[in-house]
Amino acid sequence: MFLDKIDRTKNVIEQFNLDIEVSNGQLIYRDETQTGNFVNLMQDSYYKTLIGDQNGIDEKR
Repeated sequence: MFLDKIDRTKNVIEQFNLDIEVSNGQLIYRDETQTGNFVNLMQDSYYKTLIGDQNGIDEKR
């Protein structure tokens, strides 16, 4: 899903200040330090609360 909705994925990368580069609609994987961020994107673990408007990461996914 995160690849099908690349605009939303780019937004998450910016909001959470992830160390992932997006170039020509593709995510650039440089090294293993990015693995956790990519896994969280694949699992759709990033969220924003409805009332408090706070960003968060679901660590249990």
